[in-house]
Amino acid sequence: MKGGRSDGFTLIEVLVALSLVAMMGVIAWRGLDYVAEQRSRMDAEVKSTERVLRTLAQIERDVTQRIPDSLFADSYGSSSTQSLALDVASDKLGRVQLRVLRRHPTLPDVQTIVYFVENGQLVRRIDAHRAAAASDGTVLLEAVQGVEVRFLAGGRWVEPELLAAATARATAIEVVIELGVGERYVELVQL
Repeated sequence: MKGGRSDGFTLIEVLVALSLVAMMGVIAWRGLDYVAEQRSRMDAEVKSTERVLRTLAQIERDVTQRIPDSLFADSYGSSSTQSLALDVASDKLGRVQLRVLRRHPTLPDVQTIVYFVENGQLVRRIDAHRAAAASDGTVLLEAVQGVEVRFLAGGRWVEPELLAAATARATAIEVVIELGVGERYVELVQL
């Protein structure tokens, strides 16, 4: 000891140091909590986007695997402006239904794949022509506001009901899915 003073800390100094450490702990905890919250939000958005991308890929796969129009040429002629294995119709409530006629992936059979919105869900149903009953369908997306379909014919986008009056054959199909959160996803498939 020199000059009557001890080499230790006073109680005030210890309390000030503890208060600073506590404030730094609270600030660090809030920062870590914010990072964890943002990560969980981003994970949810990534899962939602992956589900939308899988749905659009499934639609593209079904459209590209449709039965070729050349198989219908003898029965219906080749002058149709629409792919004969695709049908777009609206129900009584104006909801769009996309129907794709395709071969069964493993059996020598034909399937009709139907996409429609029901109770805010985009559903994919398989109607097998020789099977006893159609499937109930698989929910692909939730919170769907609607589905729109257009065809590219003669360099213009044409609504399905006007396609029969078009002079050129449809060369592409556009499927737009609108989700309830204001998002629109578009899939273009060459026919």
